[in-house]
Amino acid sequence: MRKVQRLSLAVMFCLVTMLACVNVAMAAEDNSRATVIAAYRKLAEVTSYHMTMTGNMSMSIEGKDFQAAMNSEMDILIRPLLCKNNMDMTFNANGKEKHESIVQYVERSGKQILTYSYINGKWARQSLPGGEYNPARDFGDFVKAIKSAVLVSEDDNSAVYEVTADGRYLKDSMKRQMDSIGLKKMGMADGLVGALGDLTYTITIDKNAGTISGMDLDLSPFLVAIGDNMANQLPGPEEKKQELREMFSSMQMQMSFTLSQFDSIEPFTIPDEARAD
Repeated sequence: MRKVQRLSLAVMFCLVTMLACVNVAMAAEDNSRATVIAAYRKLAEVTSYHMTMTGNMSMSIEGKDFQAAMNSEMDILIRPLLCKNNMDMTFNANGKEKHESIVQYVERSGKQILTYSYINGKWARQSLPGGEYNPARDFGDFVKAIKSAVLVSEDDNSAVYEVTADGRYLKDSMKRQMDSIGLKKMGMADGLVGALGDLTYTITIDKNAGTISGMDLDLSPFLVAIGDNMANQLPGPEEKKQELREMFSSMQMQMSFTLSQFDSIEPFTIPDEARAD
């Protein structure tokens, strides 16, 4: 079961990474399409921005309840890629609560994506293959993915749209994220994302800035599909596979993103102590 839990966390990481780093899409319906396309294209052209991300997740593992909450404040410079992330996380496992604060930097270095995380009083460095990260290609995937966009509400300052994305295209982007953290070597990435359904979420467009200022998603249906795929791929008796399906079917995960300070983030550097071995 520990292996299953590690895979579950890896899946969560891929979803968050896909949404936070790509964060681009386009719409399909005539009037909404023109507005949403223009807003996303303007977002793709900015040189920097600030992003606030909040997430809540709950699940049941072997009859024990587990909840996690995350709040993140991130400054992002686009070219070259450089991010600073201040993240607070709270975990509650069967009534026992644990809190963690993490300072993290992310940069591209050659063909690698390097992360530097300050946690538990020390810096830790990780390296992920950067060759799989191609914003132009991922943007194209998301363009193809959007099946519809419907105006939900608007006022003088903003407009909210409900967007539906085709899971067949989102699967390709998520699979690349899973391959980048090593699941390709395990031969599991194809199976885990094998038959994802469509994803419906809402976006907010700031009329004054002319670009995306918010996004809200419920990823729970995605997780149910991934759990079923995972159970079909892992060896073992049917009873254990059913336990895995039930664990993923109990998962609830909601995420919200707020974007601001477009083209106004001051340059920053990674601390020397973070780079030290």
